[in-house]
Amino acid sequence: MLLPKTPPTAPKQVQITPPATPPEPENSQDPDYYPYGKLMTWRSTPQGELWTLKGDAQLSHKDVKFVSDTVLYNEKTRIASAPGKLRIEDTQNTLNSNSGVAYYKNELRYADLTGDVKIVARPKQDNPKATVNSPRKDFKSPVTITCDKLRYWWKQKHGFTDTNVKITFKHKEKNWTITGSSLEYFGTEEHVIIKGNVVAVSDKGDQILGDLADAILKEGAETLDFSPVKLGTKIKGEKDDGDGLP
Repeated sequence: MLLPKTPPTAPKQVQITPPATPPEPENSQDPDYYPYGKLMTWRSTPQGELWTLKGDAQLSHKDVKFVSDTVLYNEKTRIASAPGKLRIEDTQNTLNSNSGVAYYKNELRYADLTGDVKIVARPKQDNPKATVNSPRKDFKSPVTITCDKLRYWWKQKHGFTDTNVKITFKHKEKNWTITGSSLEYFGTEEHVIIKGNVVAVSDKGDQILGDLADAILKEGAETLDFSPVKLGTKIKGEKDDGDGLP
């Protein structure tokens, strides 16, 4: 058997001195990724260059932050993972989960979140229809979505789940809780569609069963429609004088 002339070397590992504070992208078009952690190490492997970030760890890209106590990032595959509690933040949403993986390649740009997933969707700051005294303008009544797992395309602010869906929000002075089999969230349009075994209740005593709930959450242009309704009262849009028709 021929032996190699030189013994194989272990992957190179280098500890990086972190900056005093997490670096920020220069603007929303910044193409670079900014790793940060109180303890930062880098090593070269056949699978790619691997970052291990620990302690307030985060990976920033444009206006999106991937934050956890520990973040692992492969520069070659552009995949980041958090084995523990994870938070993703963009200009409009905060997402939390027990763990997650983010795919930063141009053709992907999405994250898979798993375990106790929660989206807090804030109103757009530049919405001209949002009044000064609006509760959602002050983030006092944000939209909250919970589920067991979620795929989230952060560039489009678009999310989908089909596990234990629940959404809570305020509509026409009523606090609504809606559950269903699946949910699609269109953050840019502030639009949510819940499908399958839909159950909706409000704090004013409304109870509705149906197959689909369609909600527009834009400040000043809210609508909430159930079609078809199996049991309860059909709720129409904001322009309707009453809560709906039997």
